[in-house]
Amino acid sequence: MKREPTFSQRQLYLLRQLVLATDEKTPLHRSGDAHGPGLVSRGATINSLVKRGLAKLEGYGMEVDGDGFAVTGNDDAPVYVVTDAGRAALAKENAKPALNYKVICISMYVDDLYALDRMVEKLKGRGIQKASRSGIIRAALAQLDLEKVDRDAIERESVTAEAS
Repeated sequence: MKREPTFSQRQLYLLRQLVLATDEKTPLHRSGDAHGPGLVSRGATINSLVKRGLAKLEGYGMEVDGDGFAVTGNDDAPVYVVTDAGRAALAKENAKPALNYKVICISMYVDDLYALDRMVEKLKGRGIQKASRSGIIRAALAQLDLEKVDRDAIERESVTAEAS
């Protein structure tokens, strides 16, 4: 099974900027301060895109800053453009559904985790096979009435400590 290529946030950002620069749609192109397709770039991120065939060196040109002023002494800056493979990879990446969850790390008392696990088993015993710790926490959040939460409920050592 072939693995899907993954992108870092930096790679995605640079690939998107390369598309704009190749199509001459950057603010500098629109203002007339940049002439011709491409984007000046250096470093590991552009090198990784070139290695993967998603960008290519188009030539060398004068580097300008964000305001359109030439960077003194730098008229041999590498100019890159996006390749067809880069456009296709970006289109495929943009077509992926956005993740609507994040993996987080929280601390919980061991007794509370055991209680959650017992709840999961009870729900599975009732035929809810997709029951999980996070599912129970989501269900509890949906039913939580903050007006009924008091300081003791937040500050006690564990949910199960009171029951013992």
